[in-house]
Amino acid sequence: MKGRIASKSQELSSASIQLKTLKDQDLLMYGFSDEQGNYILNGQIDHSDRFVLIAAYIGYKRDTLLITRSELLKQPIFIHNFNLSEDKKQLDEIYIKAPPSVEVNNDTTKYNVQRFTSPEDRNLEDVIKKMPGMEVNKDGTIFFKGKKISKVLLEGDDLTGEGYKAITKNLKPEFVEEVQALDHYVEDNLLKGIINSDDIVLNLKVKNKKAKKIIGSVDAGLGTIDRRLLSTNLISFINKTKAFAYGSHSNLNIESNTNILDLVDENRQFTGNNKIIRHEIGTYNPFDATLYTINNTTQGSLNAITRITDRFKINYSLFYSWNKLYGQTSMQNTYFPPNLIYTEDNDNRNSLGKTFKSDFSADYLVKSNARFWAKFTYKQEPTTFNSFAFSSFNNMNGDSVLQNQTDLNRNFNGQLKYTIKA
Repeated sequence: MKGRIASKSQELSSASIQLKTLKDQDLLMYGFSDEQGNYILNGQIDHSDRFVLIAAYIGYKRDTLLITRSELLKQPIFIHNFNLSEDKKQLDEIYIKAPPSVEVNNDTTKYNVQRFTSPEDRNLEDVIKKMPGMEVNKDGTIFFKGKKISKVLLEGDDLTGEGYKAITKNLKPEFVEEVQALDHYVEDNLLKGIINSDDIVLNLKVKNKKAKKIIGSVDAGLGTIDRRLLSTNLISFINKTKAFAYGSHSNLNIESNTNILDLVDENRQFTGNNKIIRHEIGTYNPFDATLYTINNTTQGSLNAITRITDRFKINYSLFYSWNKLYGQTSMQNTYFPPNLIYTEDNDNRNSLGKTFKSDFSADYLVKSNARFWAKFTYKQEPTTFNSFAFSSFNNMNGDSVLQNQTDLNRNFNGQLKYTIKA
């Protein structure tokens, strides 16, 4: 969307332009006009049928344009020019009762979390999805203005690296005061002004971190057929240590990304050399995985950073995941006269995947222009898979296949870096 904001023949620079839904007044896009009064809006619209485009400038009457969904979609670029009328009414005093939803300052875009939070939001990721310019994929990857977020910082410190989903998927939004999108982020202060960075990170400002040294929450739920859910998250600011921890247990297939049907031949029958399990072939299924996959998952992590001195800090983290999947398939065929034939194929399968990962890093500012950094990572992933398949023909036992597979992957990685600013 683009256009021009003016008053008669005078261009209005820094005029605000917003696109909202007509029914709920949800903010979808926002921006400001340039020195020539031109504006450009880019973003995604929701499933609403009607929207309002609002142009405003101090000292002028606000102008609103009603737009239907069909009008937006019938052309690749929606163009509209605004001509604002001067507002003769003068106010003696103005009281600002609430902070703005979005504030832009150079390379930093600040979002007021409270203004985007609703009672239905279970984690911070649900709130970020509603922020203008933000997008979140199904796997939890966050994008800002089309660019991938590389890290999520907690009060300026990187606790999780690229594994930031542990924070965004588990942290309660009521603990966060502000989300900041930092463009052109450079992690090492010694390299600022030397390298050009396109990295974008999010920085989370926590509410009342000085008054509350430990904040957290616990959620629990029970359902029919022994369905259960338990999750907890914790943020700690004690002395010189900053930490984030979470733990969860469920059998609702919420955390598991494994589809048990990916391990089964789509025909549900023996193929090749009496093999019913085909690891490399997926199975199409029209239903959501949470509706048919039976699993049992337990996982948790601890991420912390301790500042030993003003020049020396250490970062350490632990992650553990235990995920068990179950699956059972049965198929019966009956062929009627002249020759009555009955066949039956069955297979039972389960898999157990475990993951253990630990990280340790140290950052030491040797002198004003030199820094030493080291990081060590250890990861272990044992996996077991078991299946038993059998068939019958006219109630007579046929072929049977028993398969067991055990894998163990270990990985150790170390990195050393010494930076000198000449």
